[in-house]
Amino acid sequence: MRIYPKQTSRTPKQPEHNSTVLIEANFRGANLTGACFDGADLSHADFTDAILDNATFVGAMIENTIFDHAKMRRVKLDNLSIISSSFKSAVLTNASLQKVRFTPGTSMKNADLQFCNLS
Repeated sequence: MRIYPKQTSRTPKQPEHNSTVLIEANFRGANLTGACFDGADLSHADFTDAILDNATFVGAMIENTIFDHAKMRRVKLDNLSIISSSFKSAVLTNASLQKVRFTPGTSMKNADLQFCNLS
């Protein structure tokens, strides 16, 4: 697992914006209730069986990321692309997935999407 600040270019009028990079992070089975992953690079991270209730992923990079069997009730996954990732049998009840772009290769097989906001 590699963790380091993501380098971004900025002009003098823009505030500095560094995102956390959690490439290949292993969160299998972790209790991350209420965690904030906004803007983080979660490429190739593994959240299998993790508890992510009330977590936020606004603007995060989700590419080849695994959320199989994760509990993600009331999670906020807004304004992002989900690229070739897996949510097999994940529980996403009451989740917010506003302005999300799903690419081919993303699996939501047997995921619970009851009462999700998919607008």
